[in-house]
Order: sequence, then C-alpha cells, then structure tokens
Amino acid sequence: MSILFDAYKDILKYPLTKHVEPLALDLDYQRISDEILSLIAENNYGYKPVSLRLPLGETRWTDPEEDLISTADGVLKFGTEKKTNREDNKLYTDWHADTEYTQELAKQLEEHSGLNIGRVRLAWLPTNFAYPMHIDFESIRFHVPIVSNKHCYFLHGTDVTQMPQGGIYHIITDEIHTAMNYGGIPRLHLVYSTYTTPEIDQVIEQEVTKLTEDDTFINHVDLDREQLLKLIKIAYNEHRSDSELFLKLMKINTNNGKTRD
Repeated sequence: MSILFDAYKDILKYPLTKHVEPLALDLDYQRISDEILSLIAENNYGYKPVSLRLPLGETRWTDPEEDLISTADGVLKFGTEKKTNREDNKLYTDWHADTEYTQELAKQLEEHSGLNIGRVRLAWLPTNFAYPMHIDFESIRFHVPIVSNKHCYFLHGTDVTQMPQGGIYHIITDEIHTAMNYGGIPRLHLVYSTYTTPEIDQVIEQEVTKLTEDDTFINHVDLDREQLLKLIKIAYNEHRSDSELFLKLMKINTNNGKTRD
C-alpha cells in the first residue's frame, strides 16, 4: 500500500486494507442522527462547521477555521503554497453539551482501533459542491454520515468510493483526493480525528512533503506553452478569475473559475 499504511501496522487493532472502509462496529444510526440534528437545530448552528470538542476553557463551538480542509495537515490546493495547520489533538478534551452518544462512540472507536481521539467536528458538504483536489495527510479519521445521498462521492487518487448512512468509516489519505456532493440535499458527517505517536507524525510530514513536490501533482497539465497562452486569452476575455492564475503559474486551476477566498 504505502509507507503510511505500514506505519499503522503495529498500532491499529484491526487490519488496514483500504483507504475508505466501513468498520465492524454497531451503530445506532437513529440515535446519533437525532442527537446531532437536534444539537444543530436547537443551537441555531445552521450549516456552519461545528466543533463538538474544544481545548479546555474554549467555547467557540462554531468557527470557519474548523472546516475539514483548513484544519488538515499540509494542505496544498492547486496554485497555492504548502502550509501546515497541525494543531495538537491532545488539547481537545472538553465536550459540547448534549453529546452523550457522540462521546460513547468516541470511546468505542478508541477501543476498536487502539487510537486516541482528539478533535471531533460536524462538517457539511453543500449540494452541487466539491472540495478542490488537495492533499491533507492526517492521522486516520473516522466518519459517521448523518445526512447523505446516493450522489456523494469520495475520490482518492483515481478510486471513487461512497459512505452510505448507517455505518462508521475510516479514512486514511496518502494521495491527492477530494469529496463531492452532486445530490439534492447537503451532506453532513460527524468526524473524529485521531492522534498516535510522534513517529507517525514524522511519517505524515515526510510523505505529504514528498507528494506535494511530485510531478503528478505540480505538473498535471498536458498542454504546451502556446496552448496555455491561448487558454489564458480565452479566460481573460471571459473575465474569469482563473486567467490571472493561468498567467502566473501556467497551470490549471481546480476552482472552476470561482474567486479564491
């Protein structure tokens, strides 16, 4: 598989065979969905990312910086510089009120996997939306789909998978990937982030650096200079925001012409 898979062999309690895989754990889906949807509705959180666990003394349960991409390790979107947003997962100890079953699941996941859980979040994926292709090596995450549909997909390299409601899934990323929702309702996942050992942290940092420097990521456009210059002119004439990116980096932007934040 990969060096990251190998690093988990002596730690993980169950066999690691796929990047996205359902766990052999019983889930009371009705109970967890009721708990999560009630929490969002009663606190007027709307579609904001919600932290269900924070460092001691903090109370900012909704924070745009807690979305799935901005808090990942070594995020690199096409046309941006590599940056690391690693926080210490061990600091996340205080639970949001009314998360009894969410906390029970955290304990079950720790017992089942042998890993430690730190950050716990709720993450929405709007309709007709996909994250940019990106890299965010991180310790294994556990995803519990609360609301989903048949047109939600996870793309890892060239492998496409789905995570239907009613299960718990691990996700381990060691390749370029994204998630997308082309269904008629937003997707909502309960996400448990794990932490392990300094040794695995070092492997993560080494591997993400290696991959972000790889030609398959940086030089992914099979066009010559003249073709790219014509593409720049076409985009410029259409007043598309990506024309400047084409000109500056001579590479394709994955944001479909939308202005970057």
